[in-house]
Amino acid sequence: MIENKIIDIKLHNIQSIEKMADILQLLNTYKQNKNVYKITLNLNSKKIDEYNCESLFTDMTKLSRVEEFSLDIRNNWIMDNGVNYISEFIIFSKPLKKLRLNLYNNEIKDDGLVYLGDSLSYAKHIQNLYIDLAYNEFSRKGLNTLMLNLKKMDSIQSLYLNFKKDRINDSDCLTISDGIEPLKTLK
Repeated sequence: MIENKIIDIKLHNIQSIEKMADILQLLNTYKQNKNVYKITLNLNSKKIDEYNCESLFTDMTKLSRVEEFSLDIRNNWIMDNGVNYISEFIIFSKPLKKLRLNLYNNEIKDDGLVYLGDSLSYAKHIQNLYIDLAYNEFSRKGLNTLMLNLKKMDSIQSLYLNFKKDRINDSDCLTISDGIEPLKTLK
């Protein structure tokens, strides 16, 4: 039996997607113990697609006490459905306070931002939010949903958003500004 203690899962330097089975095995070891509070996954450039995200995040939803989650999944192919699985994990992690998502260059379109935005509407306790969405393929529709849900987050103290090289125009900048302006708790 696993002791009831704080567990910090850090998975760095995973050499290939074949190691996904190792990740899942580790998570299966911990999912009976609900007291996993911090997870850091570095899956940068590992050829991860939406199906790998499904395998990984379906099991992770059972870890319901995660307070800090950091995911570096840049330069992969998770697309919209992959973001959906990540979003489901966010919804089930009710006490989540720190969320860091590096989704840079993943072929994410509007539906992915809709999923992410909708999940943020459930994440009322997030205080620190970092989202890198640079080099993806969304438009105003996805951006609007993300920002509408972001402005409802009244616990946010620090916020980082990166939309570099996306189709952001002057009107989109106003949407972003309107989403951030009501966040009175930002420091």
